Amino acid sequence: LMKVEPYAFAGTAWVEGFMGAIGTINNNLDDNLNASNGDFLVSGGALIAYRGHSANVTIPAGVRIIAAGCFKDVTSIKSLSLPSSLISMGEEAFMGRGVSFSATYDGANYKRRVVAVVGGGDTATTDAEFLADICDKVYVIVRRDQFKVESVSSKHLETLDNVEIMFNSEVTEIQGTSMVKSITVKNDLTDEVSELDVDGVFIAIGQVPENQPFMSVAPVDIQGYFTAGEDCDSGTPGIFVAGDCRAKRVRQLSTAMSDGAVAALQASTYLSRIEARA
Repeated sequence: LMKVEPYAFAGTAWVEGFMGAIGTINNNLDDNLNASNGDFLVSGGALIAYRGHSANVTIPAGVRIIAAGCFKDVTSIKSLSLPSSLISMGEEAFMGRGVSFSATYDGANYKRRVVAVVGGGDTATTDAEFLADICDKVYVIVRRDQFKVESVSSKHLETLDNVEIMFNSEVTEIQGTSMVKSITVKNDLTDEVSELDVDGVFIAIGQVPENQPFMSVAPVDIQGYFTAGEDCDSGTPGIFVAGDCRAKRVRQLSTAMSDGAVAALQASTYLSRIEARA
C-alpha cells in the first residue's frame, strides 16, 4: 500500500460525512490517518516510493491500486478565472475562513448567507445550484462569455432569482480580517470594477489529477484522469485506480472511500483468478 498525500483531504477545513470522523477538523483527520499508516509510506510528492522502490520501477506485487488523488493547480488559476496573486492576497490566507473548494462539505455553513462561486465548468454550476437552495444569494463569476458546457445545472441557474451570473468577469482580490467579507470583481470587457459583500467564496477551478508518474501504465483522458469506470479497472491487467484520480462526475471523500472498497475487491478477485490458473 502507498499513501501520497502532501495536501489536505478534500480541500476543506471541516470534514462531514466521513465514517469515524463525525464533524472533525480536517487537519485532525489527516494527522490520525498519518499516525496509523502501518505499511503506508507518506511522501511529500517529490519522490513516490514504497519499500525502497521509486515510482518509475516495477513494484514487486501481483496487483496495484493507484489512488493518486488530485490537487488545486495554482498555475492554472490565472488562465481560468482567478489571478495567481490571490494566492498571497486572499485565497490562501482565508482557507477555512471563508474560502472553500467543496460546496458539498462546507456549503451548510453558509445557510441564508451570501456566497460567490468562481468557475464556469460543470463543478461550478453544480456547486452554485446546490448553494442556491440554502443561501440567500449566490454570485457565479465566470471568466468566459458563457459556461464551458451547457448542462441541466447551467440552464437551471439562469432561472433562479437568488443567483446572479457574472460572465466575462474575474475575481481580483478577496478581502476580510479574520473571515472573508468581500471580493473585488473586474469585468474584462468594460473594465468595470465592483466590490461584492460575501460571506464565502467557493473555488471551482484549477483541479488536476496527480497521475503524471503513472500515465505510462494506464489510459487517461484529455484532462489526465484515468478512464476507468465504476469497476475501477484501469484497462491494464493488474492495475486498478480509485478516488479523485479517476474520471468521474462526483469527487468527494466518501466517493473516494467507495472507490477504494471497489478497487480492493476487484484486486482480490484478480489475484484469486491468477492463483486458480497457477
